[in-house]
Amino acid sequence: MLRDVFLSRRILAGLIFVGVAVAGTQLYSWHVRHSNEAEFERHDRLLQGLKQKNEVRPAEAVNVPTDTETRGFVNTPDENTDTSMSKLWSK
Repeated sequence: MLRDVFLSRRILAGLIFVGVAVAGTQLYSWHVRHSNEAEFERHDRLLQGLKQKNEVRPAEAVNVPTDTETRGFVNTPDENTDTSMSKLWSK
């Protein structure tokens, strides 16, 4: 009797369908995990490259003039001096 139940076409089709569904979900799960790991590795490499690029580097010696005035600068009065317009025109 049990032999007749397992040889029934509906039961066999149901078992095959369940087996294919389980195998399909396992393959899809493996594919998703594999693609996520590859994506995370790519992002980790990208972040590592950015960290290396933005590392604190020692300051380089810069040749800055120590004079308070720049060379070639003519000391002219500013526009906003206290000289009135009448003094300027009277010259």
